[in-house]
Amino acid sequence: MLTAINPRRSSSLKAIKQEIKELFAEHRAEIDSPYDALERLPQQQLSDYGVEVGNVEETYIFQAIKERMHRHLRAGVERVFSRLKSFTGLDRVRARKEDNVETHAVLSAVALVAASLTAKRTGKPGLIRSPSRLI
Repeated sequence: MLTAINPRRSSSLKAIKQEIKELFAEHRAEIDSPYDALERLPQQQLSDYGVEVGNVEETYIFQAIKERMHRHLRAGVERVFSRLKSFTGLDRVRARKEDNVETHAVLSAVALVAASLTAKRTGKPGLIRSPSRLI
């Protein structure tokens, strides 16, 4: 899961986030993984000095780089979940068993895809966002 990085009260975290922003503005095409970004950051990692601080993937810098790399995907996923909740009733599931909730979620996703394909095939792509007007 990717968490939003919000360093409101820490100037050092704000500085790290700004460095990462500048790094991606300059080297976006060359960065394929968070490790590539870590190598290009101007600061030194404690592990370079032989200090073991734990897993690098748990650090704030690593998480901030991952968030920056996947930000464009996150917006799309949030948009899909919003539509699933508003158009297919996922915000008010009334099933008790986990299997029934899973079935409801899958069928809701299928319904949303079917509505989107129908809108596209009928030449009304503007109705992709409002499947209730397709029927």
